[in-house]
Amino acid sequence: MRLDRRAVVAGGLALLVPRMALALDVSIYIADGDQATGPFDEAGIRDRIRSQSEAAQTLVWHQGMSDWTMATDVPALAALIASLPRETAMDFDVLILGKWRDNDAVLMAKDEFQSGARAIPGWFEFQFKDDKTYTSKALGRWVSRFSRPVPTRPPLPGQIPVRPPLELVDNTLTFQISGSGKYWIHPVDARRFDLVIDGTNKAKTNDKPEKPTEIETMMRFTFVDPDHLLSTIGENYHRQPS
Repeated sequence: MRLDRRAVVAGGLALLVPRMALALDVSIYIADGDQATGPFDEAGIRDRIRSQSEAAQTLVWHQGMSDWTMATDVPALAALIASLPRETAMDFDVLILGKWRDNDAVLMAKDEFQSGARAIPGWFEFQFKDDKTYTSKALGRWVSRFSRPVPTRPPLPGQIPVRPPLELVDNTLTFQISGSGKYWIHPVDARRFDLVIDGTNKAKTNDKPEKPTEIETMMRFTFVDPDHLLSTIGENYHRQPS
């Protein structure tokens, strides 16, 4: 579009006014820092202002206005802004990249002193890469105390067996996980997404390797903010320094 050489000054920003009229009743310009950009038609405005929350933070101007005003306060844009979503959808594929840790994880580990598995406290960490691969690791420790008989010599012939004394013993359970595989992101809404992972976990209990397990699972997360992920079961993952 060819621009006139004359400039219009509004609120301290210099604008070039086009000869051709836009589809809107007025020509809309959008402030970008201390520069004015535009004019924009409806498609251009929707590309620049993607939600009602963004509109409430975006200064616009058109001829006839005395100064720059938030887009939400401009009558000419009322219908367009009302049709926008309330919040801007996050770019989950970009925001997820990096290292995330839950410092209050509950890990399920085998315990040789009880049947089945024991829930032990620890931490769990994911690292997501831009080639859609991930690595994970976890560490948990649990110390349980139990009583056991103190080893004694067997009674001599004719002696009455004496009940051996008991001693307290600490059982330390250390559980480690390392995993890797691929992941996919499926947006749910502006702040929630489903994380699908497909990979392999290798676990150790007290340095005894267990058989690797194949995992394929889906978890739903909400971006509380760009550095905080909250799962639907209450797991809090925080972004870690790279």
